[in-house]
Amino acid sequence: IKFTGKIYLGDTGSYFYGSIISVLALYNYKNDLISAGFFAGLLFYPSVEILISIIRRLILKKNPLIADNNHLHNLIYNYLDNNLNKFPYLNSLVGLIIVSVFCLPSLLIYLLIDDFFSYNYWILFFVQLFIYFLLYLTLNLKINQLKINNK
Repeated sequence: IKFTGKIYLGDTGSYFYGSIISVLALYNYKNDLISAGFFAGLLFYPSVEILISIIRRLILKKNPLIADNNHLHNLIYNYLDNNLNKFPYLNSLVGLIIVSVFCLPSLLIYLLIDDFFSYNYWILFFVQLFIYFLLYLTLNLKINQLKINNK
């Protein structure tokens, strides 16, 4: 099996999976099975990425509905692409980094604490927010410096 990271869902597939996850999350939250904090930590990256992208585009006076490549995963990819020579599974590596930093911590808290209603999920959410902005600003700065140096 060769993992290339070339899985393409398209908008329809992404919206389908997003809606399934949202419905399940709301159902479990409504029935007091899982806290909102757990889902905030678990679904941190896609939720915050969409919100930050819309805000960033509005600040730059661009259409918030037009796609761009200024997402954190794009910055991580570009940074690693410049530092890892022709790594064949770079897209998969970026996915693993995103999942490890922004998804697995919620699952680990659940496995270690076994309490869906713990405040640790909300603490994790704000720690992830800090990490997101730290990574975004640092990588954006480094990639812009590389562009300037390569001109």
